[in-house]
Amino acid sequence: MVSKATILVLGQKTVLQELLFVDLQRQLTVLQASDENQMIDKTFGSKRVDCIIVDIHSVGCGLDNVFKWLKKDNATKNIPIIALGDADDDIDLWLQAGAVDFMFKSIPASIVAARVKILRDVTIKTQLLIDVASLDALTSVANSRRLDEYLDVEWRRSLREYYPLSLIRIDIDRFAVFNDQFGIGAGDDMLKQVAELLDNLTNRAADMVSRYDGDEFFILLPGTELSNALLLATRMIAGIALLGATIGNDDNVGLLSASAGVATIEPSADKHLQSLVDEAGDMLERARQRGGNQVEGISM
Repeated sequence: MVSKATILVLGQKTVLQELLFVDLQRQLTVLQASDENQMIDKTFGSKRVDCIIVDIHSVGCGLDNVFKWLKKDNATKNIPIIALGDADDDIDLWLQAGAVDFMFKSIPASIVAARVKILRDVTIKTQLLIDVASLDALTSVANSRRLDEYLDVEWRRSLREYYPLSLIRIDIDRFAVFNDQFGIGAGDDMLKQVAELLDNLTNRAADMVSRYDGDEFFILLPGTELSNALLLATRMIAGIALLGATIGNDDNVGLLSASAGVATIEPSADKHLQSLVDEAGDMLERARQRGGNQVEGISM
């Protein structure tokens, strides 16, 4: 059974009492947001929105601000937008700004619902392509571009809701030596095993594992304190050692290991997202300098 399409109405709550939206609620799942913060809540994570309808007379701000909200947020920038207004409104202005359609409030709900369903089908196909492009081709975890987008979303969300963000950066010790000894093919197989291990150890839907660069992995943990992030990083490092891959020659053989740097930040207006990434990198470098196969962390 195909689920109902979901629309997000951007405008004042009273707009849902209008006849058009009363009728639409019988055919579609209808959400409502009055401002940017509510919009983030309604579109965050697994909450799927198929179309955004902007009630241009009740949204409370001008065209530029509306599209600034919608196009700067990674959760909404690919959702089709329909502007809803009257015959005397400047239709071309909204279409040029990025709306895919302009509808009058007098339009029957059945026509709006039909257009939304068509847009949903197109969006689903487009999203499949976006999802594929967001994965690392070798390991099938998120790639660096997808992580950067998610970092941005979580940073702004945590600023508003006052929860910590933790980032783990993991790098495989002496991986270049492993590649030289066993070949790039074996190295690629090892990266796949490591990615699968890290992904299996992150149990929450909000957590994200990413292969960021070469043999370095990032794990973003929204709402996680430093103590819990350190425990998870320690489990990850131990798990990599338990994969049992050997490295070195007969005189100096050992198990392949990894090092981890952990940073936790309490976001605020005077702090910056890049500081979280940099501090986790500094902690990773400290772990390497202390011999590898260990975890270092810091709370900011």
